[in-house]
Amino acid sequence: MEKLQYPIAGDTARWEHGSEFHWVDGSLQPSNTETPWCRASIAYGSGRDALCGLVQYGRHNLGWRRFWLPTYFCQEVVTAIRSTGIEIMVYPDSPWESLDFSGLLLKSGDALFTVNYFGIRSSSPEYDILRSRGVSIIEDHTHDPWSPWAFGSRADWCLASLRKTLPVPDGGVLWSPLGHDLPPQPEITEIRRTAAALKFSAMVLKGIYMAGGNLEKSDFRKLAILGEKQIAAAPVSGMSEISRSILGNIPIQNWRAIRRQNHHFLMEALSSCRWIEPLQPTMENHEAAVPFAFIFLCDSKERRLFIQEHLIEQRIYPAVLWPLEAGDGFEHLRAIDLDFSQRMLSIHCDMRYDARTMSKVADRLLRAGKEFEQ
Repeated sequence: MEKLQYPIAGDTARWEHGSEFHWVDGSLQPSNTETPWCRASIAYGSGRDALCGLVQYGRHNLGWRRFWLPTYFCQEVVTAIRSTGIEIMVYPDSPWESLDFSGLLLKSGDALFTVNYFGIRSSSPEYDILRSRGVSIIEDHTHDPWSPWAFGSRADWCLASLRKTLPVPDGGVLWSPLGHDLPPQPEITEIRRTAAALKFSAMVLKGIYMAGGNLEKSDFRKLAILGEKQIAAAPVSGMSEISRSILGNIPIQNWRAIRRQNHHFLMEALSSCRWIEPLQPTMENHEAAVPFAFIFLCDSKERRLFIQEHLIEQRIYPAVLWPLEAGDGFEHLRAIDLDFSQRMLSIHCDMRYDARTMSKVADRLLRAGKEFEQ
């Protein structure tokens, strides 16, 4: 397999790892890669738009009254769903648990939302009992939209945020594996068109910066932040013309293979570290899975915080998926959910990086762990 060149500034003062995608000329190729949504789909401005658009459609057209979410999920998205007016219910689920709906008091008019956390789950569970009760099932495939589970899904509807795994300024998609009706295609709003332009401009400027160009990091960061605020605050929108154009030119399978290689590299490089507990694909999915990132737990939240701060100082930007806080509207959070959120880190493994870069990241991660113990 030919390795695509998606460089990241080598050992220069501009070197960094993680954070948002930058634009690299020549990194794309015309592509006809099959997708799980190729038959019929709705293009949204984000995964959050896709979810809120579906919930609104379900309330007004399908009689949905309650929407069940896992206890471990992004709180910003939960707040957005709550704004649709539907009643939020929760069920116990997290990245380290197996899906189990047996104890839920589900009834007709309910919709249940499940997540392929970090792309490491294997396949959709049996939904027949839920459907016999009149329950609709929705799956989130954001962390690997091209997984075997996504292609073989038996859910009523599926969605994904495409900008989490691809270098596009905006984009989400909704489809029905069972061929159900879909909501009408929303038009792109002017504020979202502006937001996508800001985000794409930030990507281009970051690419110039990473290549050693004559500009400051703040030049693209301020555009990215403003664009992100507009994406989060605006009403449901369609996808931008920019992202639609890029999506037809992305070598998906090549980039998935690079992500898998980078994840495997970190698994091997960090396998003997006693304070790292990596999350791995389920056994039945081990060969086919392409994990979203190298996800691991530290042995304490204090070590996690120390390592996170140390890596950022070294221009390595790990993510926390997701920061959770108990409080108003989130009284359902379990202690184990909060503990996971406070001890986890996500290290990027995408197509921007090669083995040399991942080796540098592994070395600095291990050094940070040792410094914590001194």
